[in-house]
Amino acid sequence: MRNSKMTMLGLFLLVVAAGCNEGEAGGEGIVEFTPTNCGVLNFRCSFLDPIAAGAAIDVEIDTPAPGETADDLELVSSNPAVFDVVPVPPVAGERRWEIQAFGEGTADLLAVDLDGFVIDFLPVDVVELDALNLDEALGNADGFFSDPDFHEVWEVPANRGVVFFTTPTAGGFFLMGRLNLDVLENELEPHLDTGADPIGGYFPFRAPAGDYIVSLASDNGTVVDVLFQVD
Repeated sequence: MRNSKMTMLGLFLLVVAAGCNEGEAGGEGIVEFTPTNCGVLNFRCSFLDPIAAGAAIDVEIDTPAPGETADDLELVSSNPAVFDVVPVPPVAGERRWEIQAFGEGTADLLAVDLDGFVIDFLPVDVVELDALNLDEALGNADGFFSDPDFHEVWEVPANRGVVFFTTPTAGGFFLMGRLNLDVLENELEPHLDTGADPIGGYFPFRAPAGDYIVSLASDNGTVVDVLFQVD
């Protein structure tokens, strides 16, 4: 992999950091649940979007009411077969939990106090993805999606930095989630930028002229075959 003073992925992450995640009030109106780290290319994380089964996101909580605090609350799942919840290290002093999505369905994300009483809840949807899509985040590429041999064909300028990411969808609609993909083929490997994560579906690269095939598969067997025509 190639090092640079400012990688394309690093530049993109600065752009993503400027996005605004959308908090959602629980059913009791006491706790606000905010999804975050829901996939590197998501400028806005929102529980209005389901989580892809087999993927993960993080969540933070707050109590908007004056005098209330979330310091003594924990998060659990009402149905771990749909998703489970585990604590992860704080970020910038904010407590976080990871939601690990397993099976299609709806379960409640529960905020419980030290005595185990449910203080608030938020229904969270998990959906099986039916497609993987590679999208351009930075660069100057043109995409084509009617090739008989590939799901996607991208024309990319040679020796120019670009960033592509993989998005799960279901029925054409976006799903949240950090992916854990099987990399079936990755001819871009020698040209990936520092910080690339093919298993997570993140491809910042700068390649010489040529054709490069990337094939990825999700946990449920959904495959995307992509041809990058670099010229």
